[in-house]
Amino acid sequence: MWVSAIRSVSGKNLRSKFLSIRRKSTFAAAQLSSSFSDSSSDELTISTPNSIGSDIEDHLHQFDTNRVIEFLKRLKSEPKQAISFFYDVKKRGFRHNVETYVSIIRILCSWGSSRLLQDLLLEVIKSNEEELGFDISDLLEVLLENLEVEVTSSLVTVIDAFVKAYVSLGMFDESIDVLFQTRRRGLMPCIYTCNYLINRLIEQRKLDMAEAIYQQLKRMGLNPDVFSYNLMIKAFCKKGHLEEAVNVFKEMEDAGVNPNEFSYGTLIEGLCSLQKSGVAYEVLKAWRCSAVPFDNIAYDMVVQGFCNENKLSEAETVLLDIENQGLTPGAYFFGALIHAYCKKGNIRKALFFQNEMLLKGVKMNCVIVSSILQCLCSMGYFTEVLSQFKAYKDARVFLDEICYNIAVNALCKSGRVEEALELLEEMRHINMVPDLIHYTTLINGYCLEGKVFDACNAFEEMKAKGIEPDITACNILVGGFARNGCAKEALRFLDYMKDQGLTPDVVTQNKIIKGLCIGGKVREAEMFLNSLEEKHPDNFSAMIHGYCEAGRTREAFGLFSHLYKQRIFLNKKTCMKLLTSLCMDGEVESAFVLVEKFLGSEDDPCIIMHSKLMAALCNSGNLEKARWVFDKWIKRGLIPDAIMYTIMINGYCKSNCMLKAIELLNDMKGRGTTPDVITFTVLLDGCFKTSLKKTHPRRKISLGKEVAKIESRIRSEMSEMQLKPDVVCYTVLIDKSCKLNEIEDAMKLFHEMMDYGLQPDTVTYTALLSGCCRVHDVDRAVTLVDAMTSQGLQPDQVTMSVLEHGILKIKKVQISH
Repeated sequence: MWVSAIRSVSGKNLRSKFLSIRRKSTFAAAQLSSSFSDSSSDELTISTPNSIGSDIEDHLHQFDTNRVIEFLKRLKSEPKQAISFFYDVKKRGFRHNVETYVSIIRILCSWGSSRLLQDLLLEVIKSNEEELGFDISDLLEVLLENLEVEVTSSLVTVIDAFVKAYVSLGMFDESIDVLFQTRRRGLMPCIYTCNYLINRLIEQRKLDMAEAIYQQLKRMGLNPDVFSYNLMIKAFCKKGHLEEAVNVFKEMEDAGVNPNEFSYGTLIEGLCSLQKSGVAYEVLKAWRCSAVPFDNIAYDMVVQGFCNENKLSEAETVLLDIENQGLTPGAYFFGALIHAYCKKGNIRKALFFQNEMLLKGVKMNCVIVSSILQCLCSMGYFTEVLSQFKAYKDARVFLDEICYNIAVNALCKSGRVEEALELLEEMRHINMVPDLIHYTTLINGYCLEGKVFDACNAFEEMKAKGIEPDITACNILVGGFARNGCAKEALRFLDYMKDQGLTPDVVTQNKIIKGLCIGGKVREAEMFLNSLEEKHPDNFSAMIHGYCEAGRTREAFGLFSHLYKQRIFLNKKTCMKLLTSLCMDGEVESAFVLVEKFLGSEDDPCIIMHSKLMAALCNSGNLEKARWVFDKWIKRGLIPDAIMYTIMINGYCKSNCMLKAIELLNDMKGRGTTPDVITFTVLLDGCFKTSLKKTHPRRKISLGKEVAKIESRIRSEMSEMQLKPDVVCYTVLIDKSCKLNEIEDAMKLFHEMMDYGLQPDTVTYTALLSGCCRVHDVDRAVTLVDAMTSQGLQPDQVTMSVLEHGILKIKKVQISH
């Protein structure tokens, strides 16, 4: 019944509005017709709306300014019809002047028709003086004189419309000049108009101009409102002037203007953008304690700020704060944390917060999913990518094109291109159209598998579907040709790119150089490099990478040395690649020369390079040179990190120099570098092995006590630092117990690590098997092998050798008895 009643009322209202519109149209037509009739006649001719145009054409020659103004006066109560008439007569040849514009503007002002007025002024501003027949300044002057006398509110409306019209065209100087016209006539500008202008200036990054207007308004005695203050906080934050932003906030409070949620939000957002998220968090807490309504989005801004600054422990503190307030963080909050940990490559933490998010009932979204999948993919965990992708799909989480592309990429890099094709087909079934990125990923997959023909087919299919290949897709295909030994095809494809309007760039050239080297065509790569008219330093970097990939490290080092002498310096990535290859190939002296001679004078030395060199020198037994590199780092005023210290300590441990290792540990703590679990593991292993080598068989009992004392001290330090042993550390401790024939202690450690959720690896099982065999416990050894295989770990050659040797030894003992 209530539905029919609403329909009845709606129908009556509609009919009454329709009749009203018809009456107004008839009245307007009557007025138009009478204005064209003989002035001496008292007869009123009524014209229908359809006849208005013909009447204008019939009497257009009689129109003059006075008649137009007179008619506009008669339509002053109908602004829409007035503006329609204004445009209509202009369209039919009448040329408006200042007087007619003033007349229509008065009508629009009186009715507050700001939108119509702004559109009218936009048209005026866009026209040149020749088209108008007058200058805009003349129109503005007349308007100011007339409206100032009549109604001040109309003057404000005109100024506001002029300012907005100029601003919309990007004519900020003109808009500022118009704004201050009111001041020249003794009137204050409207604060709302000022705010509009300042806001648009800030949006266009004209921050100095915005600040100048704000200061000028204050000098004129105009009191800013809360929106004005908020805008200036925003402007100062964008300029990076933190102190000025805070001062505006204080100024607002001193002026008796109460900050609102936008004031706090703007300041917090600005502080976070200036890498001052800690200060922003303090502002948030002050806001929370104030009477101003609190917006939970402030937490999102602060946690995003901490994540951008890589202060993830502080971000987690905000999470605890939210929970203490009885609130539940949203998807954006968790997404920021998850993305930050993914960016660091800490997938364990990212998945932890994903689980926390789901436990709190917060729904996953495709943005968070893509962060996790991309992190797994970049770490090479392709199986995990596909497992997670399936889990999200089964949980009915919406997966967008980006998520699908990551899964396709994982399949391609796993050598499962056929399954990648099936996934692309699945996309089509759910109305997702594979785009350029998906096809590029597929082409890359084919190239990695060496299926260049299939890559070309995918390339052609993409073009057939109307998707134009870009430079990235072409670079991948030309690189595929090169890395699969198709040198001629790669060069021909360069010509094809040029024909398609795509200019091969340095990346294209480098793809060919590196690809040819990987494909065993080093000579062709050299010839291609030499054929380039203009050689970029990155081209030489590609050649060095290619030499390294082809196992020709000496040629790589020779080219690097030659370039260095010619003052051509290559990037750190290339230096790192070369250093790694030199160290792996045993070219330690060349690696030493690379760091000492070529990279030693850098203002910003790379700690990773120095660490790699130290590790190579230690492995080659050259501790003296390794220590020289270490000490030189300190002489530069730089503090070695935990990795650098651990490498040097490990070198001393392997060389039975335990006193030097312990001294270095003390030096490490003295310089404020915190040892990690790897450092202590190295020391534990070193202490035990050193004692074992120096101990006579008759001192077996004292050995156990000595090692136990050192172990106890190190484990005590680890406990004080709240460092828990990892798999490697437990394996060292288990191996020690096994070698001391303390198999029960070893098993206790084994079960302890399992209780802590640590999964033993093949090395751990091998150490335990060795211990069991030493004490002739074959049954336990067989049980361990079964447990190992049940957990998906296959015994390797070393494990099987240990087991066979142990069983054989036991049999010999049994025979002898």
